[in-house]
Amino acid sequence: MAPTTVTKAPPRAAKPWYKILYLQVLIAILLGIVVGWLWPNLATNDWIKALGDGFIKLIKMVIAPIIFCTVVSGIAHIDDARKVGRVGVKALIYFEVVSSFALILGLVVGNLVQVGHGSTVGPNTLLCAQVGLAGSTTIGKGVILAGQVGVAGHCTVGDGAMATAQSGIPGDVAPGKIVSGYPAIDNRQWLRSVALFNRLPELLRDIKLKLK
Repeated sequence: MAPTTVTKAPPRAAKPWYKILYLQVLIAILLGIVVGWLWPNLATNDWIKALGDGFIKLIKMVIAPIIFCTVVSGIAHIDDARKVGRVGVKALIYFEVVSSFALILGLVVGNLVQVGHGSTVGPNTLLCAQVGLAGSTTIGKGVILAGQVGVAGHCTVGDGAMATAQSGIPGDVAPGKIVSGYPAIDNRQWLRSVALFNRLPELLRDIKLKLK
């Protein structure tokens, strides 16, 4: 009987650090911070904001299909139907434990840090659902902050100002001004940037026609 030789599989080459996804994300975050700090006017440019808004919308668009496909693929690869029930129970327990831990952590941090401590809200002011105020914020009278608006600390929002939904206010807002977007800018300027973003496919099509 001829002897059999077993050859070991060659060791897999280590992945270069610059190809690791989470490192790429961290580098991108650091670059964004540096650009926003050194060149704030560039960071708030209409085109930069349009690209950022488009990226967030693309992420929101693919989250649901990815989660659905992941769940369906995982269930389809389970041979024993009883395992599905066990996986479901484990997932439910994990969800409850992690959610409870997040709530407890939020309560502890909220009582220790006292988020929004020292804020002043004027009369006849409307704060809609999920509005967040950081510490030492002054909100004037007759102000309207729509849903999911966030206001940074040590900011003053003037009388009669308005912020549309999901806006992020990093600095003072003049009285009577309407702001939108993140970071919040003049509403008309924000509408122009949205219009420019919606025209990108048309502009790309025109460029391709001219290059032919």
